This record gives sequence, C-alpha cells and structure tokens, in this order.
Amino acid sequence: MFIDEVHRLPPEGQEKLFHFMDNGTWRRLGESSDERSATVRLIFASTEDLEKHFLATFIRRIPVIVKILPIAERGQYERLAFIHHFFRREAQRLHHDLSLDSEIISQLMQETLEGNVGGLENLIRNICASAWTFGQRDDGVLEVKAGQLPDRLLMEVPFTVPQTAERVMIYREGGVFPRVSGQHQEYLRLTENICGLCEELAQENISARTFDKLVYQNLTLYLDALMNKESPRARQDKRLRFIEDVGKAIAAHYDLELNAEFAYLTGRYLTSLPLTPVEASPSVRHVMLRWLEEAPGLAQRVAQKLLDVVNNKYDLLIDTLDRLVVAAIVSNAIDATSGGKVKALIIAHGYSTASSIAGVANRLIGEKIYHAMDMPMEVAFSDVSRAIVDYLQHTDTRAGVMVLIDMGYTKEIADALLSVIHGPLVVVDNVTTRLALNVASEIALQKNIEQIAEEIVPLNQSRWDVFWPAQKKARGAPGDGK
Repeated sequence: MFIDEVHRLPPEGQEKLFHFMDNGTWRRLGESSDERSATVRLIFASTEDLEKHFLATFIRRIPVIVKILPIAERGQYERLAFIHHFFRREAQRLHHDLSLDSEIISQLMQETLEGNVGGLENLIRNICASAWTFGQRDDGVLEVKAGQLPDRLLMEVPFTVPQTAERVMIYREGGVFPRVSGQHQEYLRLTENICGLCEELAQENISARTFDKLVYQNLTLYLDALMNKESPRARQDKRLRFIEDVGKAIAAHYDLELNAEFAYLTGRYLTSLPLTPVEASPSVRHVMLRWLEEAPGLAQRVAQKLLDVVNNKYDLLIDTLDRLVVAAIVSNAIDATSGGKVKALIIAHGYSTASSIAGVANRLIGEKIYHAMDMPMEVAFSDVSRAIVDYLQHTDTRAGVMVLIDMGYTKEIADALLSVIHGPLVVVDNVTTRLALNVASEIALQKNIEQIAEEIVPLNQSRWDVFWPAQKKARGAPGDGK
C-alpha cells in the first residue's frame, strides 16, 4: 500500500496506522466487530519535515527512511533530464516535435519551483499549451518561444532573445538536439584554438609561459565575441554573481590582491559553457594535464579551489579544458599584480606570545599584517616550520617574507622556507611589540622588504639577515643588536 502525503494524517490517524503496523489488524470505517487481519508492505511519501508532522512513536516504527532531494537541489544534468523528459512527453501528447528557445531551458534550470517535480511538469505543460494557441510551423514542428513563459518568470528576469539564440529540438520518438548557434560556434572556435596551442606546446614550438598567455588571449577574444551574440538574460545569470563572489573570497583567503577582472572572467567563462562539453583527443588531453602539473602551484591551487566550490554548488561538468582555462586566468591575474605586500610572520616561544604581539600590531594598524606562530616549549621547531611552510605555500610571496622571531633558528627558518617562497626572506630576531608595530606600518605602506629591514630594524636593536631563494645567499646585516 502506497500512501502519498502521509503528513496529512492527524495524530489519531497516525496512531491507528502504527497500531496496524504493530499487530497487522484493522477495522473498516464504522465497524465495531472483530478486527480483520492483513499482511501489507507500507510505503509512505511526504514533502514535509518528518519531525514537525509525525509522532515520535510513528517515526520509530519506520525502519527505512529515504530522503529524495527536491528538484532545485539536484545536479544540473538531472534537472535537465527532467526538463527534456517533460517536453518530450508534451511532444508525444500533441503529436508534434518541439523547437524551443534555449532561453526557456536556461530559465527553467534556474527556477526554484513550487510543487517540486510536479510543479515543473505542470509549468512545462502550460508553456506548451500556450505555444499551441499560436499554431505550428509549416513543417509540422511546434515552435515554443520564450514569450510563452508565464508572466511571473518574464517579470523576474526581463530579456529578449536575439536571432542568433540557440534553439533545441525535442523529437517525439526520442532525442534532444541543439541547433548550433553563433554562441556555440564561438565556443567550438575557442576549444579548437586551445587544442592547436596544445599541439604547438607538445612540439616545443612555444614555451609553457607563451602557451599560458595565448590561452588567456584566446579566452578574452571568445568572451568579447560572446558579448555580441548572447541574450541579455545570460548577463543576469544568478551563477555569475556567485562565482564572482567565490573568486574574490578565495583570492582573499590566499592573500592575493587580484583585480576584479579575475573573478569576472572566470564567472563569464563558466556560465557560458555548453551543457554538452567538447571532448579533446587523448594526445591533447595529455598535454593539458602536463601543463596543469607544471603550472605555478599557487595559480593551480586557487583555480582548483574555485572550481571545487562552484561545482559543489551548481554541479557543472568541469573537464580538463575548463581547469586549464581557469588556471590560465588565475596565473595571468597573479602576474598582473606587483606581488602585493610583504608577508610577515611572528614566531615566539610560549603558548600565546606571538599571537599577542601580532594581535596588537594588526589592531593598531587596522589590517591583518602578521600571521602568528606560537611555539610552546614542548613543541619541536620542525613542527612549527611545517606549519609555516604550509601557510606560505598558499600565499603570494613574490614581494618577500619577513619573519620576526624572539631568538635563534635563523638558519633553520631559511632552510625550511627558501624552497617554497618566490621572493627575498628577511629574518629578524629579538621581536618586540614596538618592532612589530614599526615593521607593520612600513609594510602597510607597501615599502620594499630590504628597505624596511635597513631603515626600521636597526632602530629597534635587532639583527636581521636576508636570504634569496635562488642561491640562499646570506648577507650580514648592518642592524646588529647591541
């Protein structure tokens, strides 16, 4: 027995039902004679919160509870399958193949519908009924235009569909085929160009650095061409704002000062992807994977983190080509910056000494300058150095790293960090709150790391040493403490 909308049972009805579940006995409505018996497997369905609508004694008697996500929370390919299925069903019912504006599918993919799957089915039925009133084309195909969307949807996102908009054919006997549009042609051209660059890279006709720049150039040309071919609806895609916000948040997490174009380009590219990706040949895919392995570590991590977050939200089918393009966007955005500010760490013995000094300096300067590393006496320096390395691997260090420490470990710090940073390393001993404040104020002004060491550190009676990643060359500092 299947009981739908079981949450509508009042508590008294639930009690009668679980009495039957326990004993297998029941009475017909109005009967008072002996109980009847039956062996029945029960299946319930409900769209409501179980805890709010059911007695605890009733829930305990249900051995298996399966939660099915509402359609709005399904992956985009599952939602698309529902949309295609319901349009195909209408095509069969109307005995006509359907030609849809792709804008209709895009809008339905993003809508949060009341009534879950049934709501989507009814909406598509109404859309097709509206299209039917306008008749069919001469070739026996019913044309479904964006104007057939309900007024509520049209008012939410005003748009017009240009002549170049992609159309989708739904056939009664099965099959869904997009008609190639100007927008899709631009995407095919982009993928062909990138695949061609991969072949050039494989033959060593261009360097990895040049490959990176050319991929970025092709992407910007693609997006520029897209601006003239897409509908205004695409520019108001809800995903675009989300991806931009995620990109900015991830850049801040990695302490990268990237321009707004980085997040915008990433969002524009990911929201323009066709629902059916273009497959690259195995040889080209191999070149892409090799480039991704050799790409700058920070750019690769930022790109992968961004794609992970976006894919978790929207269930995009991200392939190797997309990873390559986004990594190229990040890499070029990093190169476009000067390297940002000097990164600064405070390391001190004790449970909270470094945190205390860093906290005071950061609050007084009004921004986060220092990252603190407390070093309890029972913790080995090797453990602390691993934490420092992990932090710096996720940070843009081209402007240099300044480490303020209370005593010793200068050589150990240099040995641990020079392999993971991309700028000069300055280690300063005898850290005090006064020294931390003076250095932080200069970093906030974006002064050169050596200039800070030469001008500020000597005033605080500390010693400093500078190391360079290339040759780990230490230079005696003029600021020896007294």
